[in-house]
Amino acid sequence: MGFDKKYFLNDNVLKLLKTGGLDGIRDWMKKADAVIAESGVSSDVLDLLEDYKNLSPEKIQEKTKELIEKAQEEERKKRLGR
Repeated sequence: MGFDKKYFLNDNVLKLLKTGGLDGIRDWMKKADAVIAESGVSSDVLDLLEDYKNLSPEKIQEKTKELIEKAQEEERKKRLGR
């Protein structure tokens, strides 16, 4: 058996959020022994996953939407060189 590391990159996280939501990310991470997260939306999603059981489905959906919007804004700024 090997040590399964998952690299949590902002672009990949954004794609997973858009297609599968937090459940898609949780499924992707299930077998990970360690997660290495990029700063930004990736680390924000990990924080949200830590609070997942303490939040209502509505709050999870709201926070997920906020994270997607934040990531898209960061991507726009990156493309514009700001």
